Amino acid sequence: DTTDKCYKFLGKSTLNRSITQCEQLNSVVTMIRSAEENQALMDIWTNTTAARVKIYLGARRTGSGKLDFKWLDGTNITYNSYALAQMTNSGGIENCLELFIGRGRSDSGVWNDVRCDGTVEIGVCEKPKR
Repeated sequence: DTTDKCYKFLGKSTLNRSITQCEQLNSVVTMIRSAEENQALMDIWTNTTAARVKIYLGARRTGSGKLDFKWLDGTNITYNSYALAQMTNSGGIENCLELFIGRGRSDSGVWNDVRCDGTVEIGVCEKPKR
């Protein structure tokens, strides 16, 4: 295992609903701090199913720039896997981040900006391993 975190995959949800569900589990919406964590989430999902998925990340847009995001705990994003061509803030309402995962897909592992109230994405909670 390459990460010191435990993950719980939730169902399709909005970001706010994911935040609430994670809090009820004494955890937070996943905040990816390294390439190893990004890969670990991809591996966990693809070892379980071949389905393509979009996962909400625990971040919000903090400014008008296309890469102005911070983690929900207020810390800066120091590692990212942005799909730069997709980071468009379409309509000025894509204020959250999602991670694409799909076995054999060229966009697997990349991040995209997305609406926070969509329900295509699933939530993932994280907490430190004991």
